[in-house]
Amino acid sequence: METFFLACFIFGAVFTFVSAVLGFGHHGLDMGHTGLHAGHGVHAGFHSAGHGHIPDATDHPLLVFNLSSMIAFLTWFGAAGYLLVHVAGWPLVGAIAVGCVAGLLAAMVIGAFLAKIQAGDRAPNPAAFLMEGTVAKVSVTIPAEGVGEIIFTMADRRRSEAARGENGQAVARETEVAVISYEKGIATVVPWHNLMADPAGHAD
Repeated sequence: METFFLACFIFGAVFTFVSAVLGFGHHGLDMGHTGLHAGHGVHAGFHSAGHGHIPDATDHPLLVFNLSSMIAFLTWFGAAGYLLVHVAGWPLVGAIAVGCVAGLLAAMVIGAFLAKIQAGDRAPNPAAFLMEGTVAKVSVTIPAEGVGEIIFTMADRRRSEAARGENGQAVARETEVAVISYEKGIATVVPWHNLMADPAGHAD
């Protein structure tokens, strides 16, 4: 049985080393970042609201089961079992039990670590990308009947979009604006001070 423990440890250690050297350490599913921007018929309101949370692997890191956590289990199971039997002289049953506990702890640590990495790779919640109601600043002057650019923060990231003024009006650079609609990759904006002066005129 000592040979089995040692084999588990050697296999796990060698696999981990080779994976690190060859760059196979990251096994997260790359869902990509799909910035979903769609026109909406219903005005979302001028807001900065929280959105419903969808449970995923990062909510339950102990449930993460992948190749890396399996290898971690084998490595620590083998190391603990071999040391307890060969060095400490423990009975086989006790060594197996403690080895399993050590392996499970290692697997859970690796699983939680990978879950945190994967959290940055998963597709963002589309609800966090509703353009209507976003407050932005004009970074490139919007000419009359033309298109300029706005910058804003969305989902904790600084973003920019093409923008036109409401009813084709010009909007100067550095003007604070609110997005009232978004269609075909272009936001329609209204200066924030105009909106505050006549909020009813821009409500759906």
